[in-house]
Amino acid sequence: MNTILTDPVAVPGHPARGPAGPDHSIAVAAPSAQPALWRAYLRGAQQAYQRYGCSAALDYDRVVGGAETLMFFVVCDADGRVCGGLRVQPRLVSAAQTHALEEWAGQPGQVALVNAIEARLDGGIVEVKTAWTDERSPIAKEVAEQLSRLGLPIMEMCGVEHMMATAADHVLRRWTSGGGRVDERVSATPFPDERYRTQLMWWERAALQQMTGLGSTPAVSAGPWPRPLR
Repeated sequence: MNTILTDPVAVPGHPARGPAGPDHSIAVAAPSAQPALWRAYLRGAQQAYQRYGCSAALDYDRVVGGAETLMFFVVCDADGRVCGGLRVQPRLVSAAQTHALEEWAGQPGQVALVNAIEARLDGGIVEVKTAWTDERSPIAKEVAEQLSRLGLPIMEMCGVEHMMATAADHVLRRWTSGGGRVDERVSATPFPDERYRTQLMWWERAALQQMTGLGSTPAVSAGPWPRPLR
């Protein structure tokens, strides 16, 4: 979900950085390693979700402790303000771990959702959650583009072959621009409420590596990417 951060937050200093552009930087860390940055990221997400009237989808009380987050990425402007980000949950051991089961609860597509996840478990799956962009920022376009291109770096850093996310219709084009693909076998769900039509998306490491090598999909950068701080 890409939404608007009302008041960007300045963060002193940066953790490990990946390559970006002259007007912004990308940082990646574990929540426990950079608690101030983690709080700034979540504060931005909370404000964004409130603006769209869907705070329940954030599940803030469950997420804030950081136990369900392996690493998180933020894009900061030249002044160190967090202008967007996303978080990565630990590798799935079973389909029962994913929040997507709650999103598809009681929906016709839930069985297909479970089947899609279980078919990929051997290759390794991580799930991306709580993605947002401050669309009022002068670098909003760059922030959205950087977040959409993180699929391959995330899978390489986590050592998995698959990445999944659930996304509403209004952000699907943005995610597909970075290599994500909608799983048409899983019917959409009205989550977090009837205003939204949320779908399951996959990023496949082998496909992205091939596309990037052929120049078909723009990469974030040549890297190398840092390991997340612990």
